[in-house]
Amino acid sequence: MFHGANHLSIKATKELPKLTVALRYAALRSLKEALGMLENDFPIVTTEVPSISPCISMKGTREITEQDFET
Repeated sequence: MFHGANHLSIKATKELPKLTVALRYAALRSLKEALGMLENDFPIVTTEVPSISPCISMKGTREITEQDFET
């Protein structure tokens, strides 16, 4: 989100939560589309700023597949 050459101002840090939510939404929507998943399939993310982050993470070197999203 920020590069060392950019000035990290108070205004920029106030916008960061909103921009992070928009980026998370866009990335997940594109990933679901590429995997042939419906937008309402889990995991679900919205453009609203959550009080608790709905993120999960995985560590590894293999390709992510649709099965990674199944519960």
